[in-house]
Amino acid sequence: MPISKPMCYACKKGWPKPGEVRRCARCKIGMRNCKEAIKCRRCWQIERWQRGVFANARTGMEWTPAEDAALLASAGRIAPSEIGKQIGRSIPAVHKRAQILGVYLTTLDWTARRVSMLFGAGERTVAYRWISTGMLKASKTAARQSKRNGEYRIKEQDLERFILDCPWAYDPAVMKPETHRLAQLAKRVYRRDPWLTTTEVAGRLGVSSSSVWAWYVKGVIPAKERWVGRAGRYVVSESSLPAVVEAVEARRAKARGAAKQSVLRARAA
Repeated sequence: MPISKPMCYACKKGWPKPGEVRRCARCKIGMRNCKEAIKCRRCWQIERWQRGVFANARTGMEWTPAEDAALLASAGRIAPSEIGKQIGRSIPAVHKRAQILGVYLTTLDWTARRVSMLFGAGERTVAYRWISTGMLKASKTAARQSKRNGEYRIKEQDLERFILDCPWAYDPAVMKPETHRLAQLAKRVYRRDPWLTTTEVAGRLGVSSSSVWAWYVKGVIPAKERWVGRAGRYVVSESSLPAVVEAVEARRAKARGAAKQSVLRARAA
């Protein structure tokens, strides 16, 4: 039985009567299932655009350089939810962008494993070469079933201090991700005073690598030991090269003088 009474339920609630077609006041197109609207969805949206409602709205899903910079500056310092509120992005979008940029979002203290992943070193190197020797300050958690000997916890400010005070112990070229704030700090420290490998020192001095290794053993060249990459790799700061050249020249002059004296003694005999 069709509902056609003028005071039916639909009419009381404002819905159109059976057979009635309401049209948009602007484009005159028929609107279905509209209760109180006088304009269609398209015309209503056009008017909002004309009023400038969307003037400052994001037109695409691409991340802007300003948003990337804000994410890089806040990653690891505040929670991802707070980063999303500041940038105007959802939490999943923040996590996805952080994965693309290669940054850490966790605000917890660093573990030895996470430090090893950042510096491209072994976890034993971090524990026994850096933490046990006092180069990197760390605390240890209580023993539990999964970690019978506890687990190291490193503050981010202690990592910054390690990067500034011990630039010979790591290699900025192997730090991952490269966009991380600490990796950028390590690169700036390296550019200020690079630490040269044995091959680079030999090229600067014009000698063979075996000669440089011999001078390491004899103490002629003040070198530091780096345990990132090949084990036991010695490095020398570029700022100390002038003193190294003077020491090498003095040693060579002494050797030439001793050889000359031996030749003179042989002739006299």
